[in-house]
Amino acid sequence: MLHSQRGVTGTSWQDIADAAEVSVGTVYYHFPTLDDLVPACSGLGRQMRPAPTAEIFSGQRGKKARIEALVQALFTHYERVSGPYAFTLTERRTVPVLARLADELLEQYRSLVRTALGPDTDEETLAKVDGLVDFRIWDSLQERGLSKEVIIATVVDLVLRVI
Repeated sequence: MLHSQRGVTGTSWQDIADAAEVSVGTVYYHFPTLDDLVPACSGLGRQMRPAPTAEIFSGQRGKKARIEALVQALFTHYERVSGPYAFTLTERRTVPVLARLADELLEQYRSLVRTALGPDTDEETLAKVDGLVDFRIWDSLQERGLSKEVIIATVVDLVLRVI
């Protein structure tokens, strides 16, 4: 929870100890390094707010329906994880364990894009669509006050134009 509110670099072991009502030594005992602490906290966050899986395409016929399901699912997920994920994208440059975890999550998202587009999609198109459904695009559009429905419709339209 603290990492979601302050980021990893903005949260000390003492902050964690205070929130858990234990001594800082107890926190260090269980999580002696960021490489121990961050995956544990991230794992809990992923359990509470799991990323979409390929099940989002169940019952979807045709590429357009898969694209709509992809954008809807990813953008709904981004809405739920916006705080911690924004910190992760910023802090990944300075916290190597976050870079590794972010890369794993980005690969999950890319896998969904590949599934939505189909196996014969060339790498350039895949890269374009992956960029269009990226968290930073969603975040930028929602910061401008656009509704969720408008954001989804706009990005679906852009993706369909690209493919």
